[in-house]
Amino acid sequence: MKRFSLISALLVFACAGGLRAGSFGFAEMEPAKGDKSVYKVFEQSSMNFEGTPVRMSNRGVGTEKTEIVAASKGDGKTVFMALSNRSVKTTYSESGKVESSSTFGLETCRATPGGIWVDSNMAWDDGEDSSVDVGTCYLEMRLPCAPGTGWRAGRVSYKEGFSIRPYSEAVGYEDVSVPAGTFKGCLKVVSTSPDGVEGYLLQGENRLEIVSGNIEVTSYYYPKVGMVKEVSVSSLRVRPEGEDDVAVLKMETATTLALSEYKLGSR
Repeated sequence: MKRFSLISALLVFACAGGLRAGSFGFAEMEPAKGDKSVYKVFEQSSMNFEGTPVRMSNRGVGTEKTEIVAASKGDGKTVFMALSNRSVKTTYSESGKVESSSTFGLETCRATPGGIWVDSNMAWDDGEDSSVDVGTCYLEMRLPCAPGTGWRAGRVSYKEGFSIRPYSEAVGYEDVSVPAGTFKGCLKVVSTSPDGVEGYLLQGENRLEIVSGNIEVTSYYYPKVGMVKEVSVSSLRVRPEGEDDVAVLKMETATTLALSEYKLGSR
């Protein structure tokens, strides 16, 4: 399951001190060309048919690299492009089989005094188009942002056939330790899918009806750093379309990204 916090990392800054800002504004979140970051990726997924002992699970470990490859300023905003590459090795618990996968992404975004916006998303998963439709735009973070700030991000649609309408809210400050260091006073943002998950899943030429679904993403941001950690949890209950008597398949996925390396671009 793809996370719906679309920007892997807005920017990175080699500072992990004790600043606890009252709010995050444009100055704290504006990116620059050449900003680079590396995240450790941990994935855990499982599937089981409800009412039966049948259960399958897998675990993935890998890295995600992000770089701001272009940025231009003008009219009080910064337009930038974020290039990402995720590589994960997945081990299946039942067979012990190991598979490797790679995902490339390119996003066009805007940083403005009012927020961070994603205008377009292109992605390729093992060579197949897995781009996300963000409509006219997607609001990643409203600015200025402080505990109590909430916003509707917009509607995002996935190639698999489903869509979500996230709601995000800054809920407080927390100290976060990741391989890159300890960041004190990170702003904690929780994104949920209050309307559930709409649509279906494609399995070859077959459509799986989504009986119910929930997605929650918890992200931690630091001034001049952007995202230092993210935890996403999703749960979907599906069955073949039109087959109400078929057992429901429950699919659960948990993914964690933790900042491990960073480099500041020129400003």
